[in-house]
Amino acid sequence: MTSTHGCSFTLTERRAAGDTEHRGRYLQIERPQRLVFLFVADPAEETQWTRVTIEIADAPGGCTLTPTHEMDPQWAAYEDQTRKGWATILESLARILENGHG
Repeated sequence: MTSTHGCSFTLTERRAAGDTEHRGRYLQIERPQRLVFLFVADPAEETQWTRVTIEIADAPGGCTLTPTHEMDPQWAAYEDQTRKGWATILESLARILENGHG
């Protein structure tokens, strides 16, 4: 296991209604099978982290990527939006890899 406490990231998503920031802090990187990080996105405060675990397993012809996003009940209204966001990200990743660009 690789310790990554203290490492963080910021992603800015450009939207028609204005930019949205997504911030994260890595908790665990176990290459190539597991990535765990704390995550917060606008409008949440910096103290209102959610936890994301990404598991990667060997599969015939490639691998299977399974994200689990644990959210506090206060963010229940964002569940569908979060699920759609992850689906969009994974579909984009699949297209990139299928086209030989990854």
